[in-house]
Amino acid sequence: MLETLALDSLLILILLLLIPIGMYRGGLREVCSAAGVLLGLLVAMQWSDRWGGWLAGATGIDDGVARFAVAVATIVVFAGLLGYGATSSFAYSPGPGGRVFGGLIALASGVVFLGAVIQFVATYLYEGVYPDIIRDGYVSRTLSIGFDWVLLIVAGLVLVATLFGTVVRERDTEQTAFELHRDPVAARRPATVPTLAPEPVTLEPTATERAEQEMLGATAAVKIREVRHWEEPTPPTIQDLQSGWSRTWPGSVTSEPPKSARSGRGRRGNNVPSAKRKSGGSPDEAVIRDWLAEDQETLRSRLPRPVDDE
Repeated sequence: MLETLALDSLLILILLLLIPIGMYRGGLREVCSAAGVLLGLLVAMQWSDRWGGWLAGATGIDDGVARFAVAVATIVVFAGLLGYGATSSFAYSPGPGGRVFGGLIALASGVVFLGAVIQFVATYLYEGVYPDIIRDGYVSRTLSIGFDWVLLIVAGLVLVATLFGTVVRERDTEQTAFELHRDPVAARRPATVPTLAPEPVTLEPTATERAEQEMLGATAAVKIREVRHWEEPTPPTIQDLQSGWSRTWPGSVTSEPPKSARSGRGRRGNNVPSAKRKSGGSPDEAVIRDWLAEDQETLRSRLPRPVDDE
């Protein structure tokens, strides 16, 4: 019972796997594969006895096993050559209807292939008697004992698939069907190569043109920019420039030394009172004046004193 269930499950799995493969390849390719299976089946029925006897005599294996191996190999080779070799000679892109048609044809060809293999097992390995593992299963018994009905059902399925493919087939558009005929004379004319555009040439102006441009530039109207006080700072005045440290140059200071410097009696290290500031002068001028007075006093204190003759 377990072996029968495993055999039926294997057969169902193989048939279910053939459906998406057929939908992927399309109806036209699956028709070629089905034709290869049928042709291989006919060749195996006619030549498996002779080729199997020769193989058994050459290798020494059992006669039934050799004939079974030759029959299965013949179907596989013809299905591969016609199904995959012939379809590679043309380009084909199936549409939705073609993919459905391909799935149905793949299922039908799979049923025929599995039924033929089960028939070869009973004919060559069990001398025409179906074993218990085949007779007890549902799928295996249908593909073997009821193989005549299976072929009839497959033929009806192929007919329905053909009618379905005729209805939903892809038709060419009217533009492709009524394409205008090309003029043979115009087709034989050589293709004209377009001329290249000339490259731009930059010419320098002559002396006359340069003089005219300079004259126009000299006589051009002058555009006065409007002053916007809220955008540009106010330019400084003379009083702003002369205030602060802008008049620290010694040339702006009077050359009159202080009284302590005229006396010439100050010594180094003694605190000398600074000269009186002029009334009405700025504080910066007074600082410069004091700095110059101290500098002159320092220089005089470093000079050697004259010696009095006794």
